[in-house]
Amino acid sequence: MKVLLAFIGLLPLASALGIRCYPYNNKTDSKQVFPLENPLKVGDVIYISAYARVAEVATHFVLDLYEGSPTAQEMNKNISLRIMANLDTSQVTFNTITPDFKYLEEPKKSPITRSAQFKLKLLVRDNDYQIFINLKKVFYTYNFRRPSLNIVKAIGLQGIKFSATLVCPSPYGVKSAGESQTIAVDNGNVYYLYGPTLQGASRAPYTNTA
Repeated sequence: MKVLLAFIGLLPLASALGIRCYPYNNKTDSKQVFPLENPLKVGDVIYISAYARVAEVATHFVLDLYEGSPTAQEMNKNISLRIMANLDTSQVTFNTITPDFKYLEEPKKSPITRSAQFKLKLLVRDNDYQIFINLKKVFYTYNFRRPSLNIVKAIGLQGIKFSATLVCPSPYGVKSAGESQTIAVDNGNVYYLYGPTLQGASRAPYTNTA
């Protein structure tokens, strides 16, 4: 487990109480949607370590936080937060999107550029999302435009690739609805890690107690 988390840059979480892993399709430029094990809540974290796409057909990096689990026909509806970086203009925007309204934001200069590696961290707080890019300092604080806690149940990703891919580990540990979760996107996989202190991990088979 420690070797895996060292690879994905999360060694401090090496004693995770539970882990689930899903492979990311590194060959497609289409958006990929991953349901969350639990809805996002205060204290949850999303990490992304990837390369922005080289192919010209991939014009943007996109991270969507979906309310509910969207179908293919609902990709542009009920998005609590959309982070969209234009790979050609080096600008990034932060939006909330509903079926009836879109909250437009002023673009910011983006450190996410085509074919370059980047790291993004998103922290869920009581009234906002705190966003770090390349993990140095707070890049942007996005206040909730509508109630957002406990309703984000899926994430969408587009415009990224990975230089290396690890085989997903077998799921193990025990998860409950009250545990903190860290979603880590790295090495061609989407990892779900559970536990506030992440100590005393068991290698027992994974069980969902939510």
